[in-house]
Amino acid sequence: MNRKRKRALRALSVAIPIVAIALAAAAGLWAQSQTPETTINLVRHAEKRASPPDDPPLTEAGRARAAELARLLGPLGVTTIFISQYQRTAETARPLAEALGVMPLVVAMTADRSAPGGIAETSIKELVDRILEHKGESILVVGHSNTLPLIIKGLGATPVPDIPDTEYDNLFIVTISLQGEVALARKKF
Repeated sequence: MNRKRKRALRALSVAIPIVAIALAAAAGLWAQSQTPETTINLVRHAEKRASPPDDPPLTEAGRARAAELARLLGPLGVTTIFISQYQRTAETARPLAEALGVMPLVVAMTADRSAPGGIAETSIKELVDRILEHKGESILVVGHSNTLPLIIKGLGATPVPDIPDTEYDNLFIVTISLQGEVALARKKF
């Protein structure tokens, strides 16, 4: 075999493994960037007592509903829980948070009497931005009858639901695909 050919074969024997390693690394990076869809589970706090009026705790029925929520969402891999500053949202999230060992993140829902739903648009936008930082995760948001529709709208889901003050059994599921497609499902629990 002539020298030129031997050098070419030697160069190929070195180049092929290097190319193979580069392709494998590129495939691995591509696979890592392909996270699954983002799932945002949204519920209104469970049934609350009438007093104290500014921050009432849950009733016995509310605590039972919170336990049912933990039973339903426990196996779904929830990694992040957002709650408002009110104890009724913390109490609703507590059974799931304790079962999963997840510390709920408190997000202040700033009042604004002139805003739709009485909630400041900036606080909803900040919450939506924080939710979207958790791409590819399963998330729980425990809010209120006036905040959940605004959050759902902020996530880009339609139709935006109306939640009567007497309903505590809705589970809204917003999914955001890898391509950014948003879907909304509504279930009862």
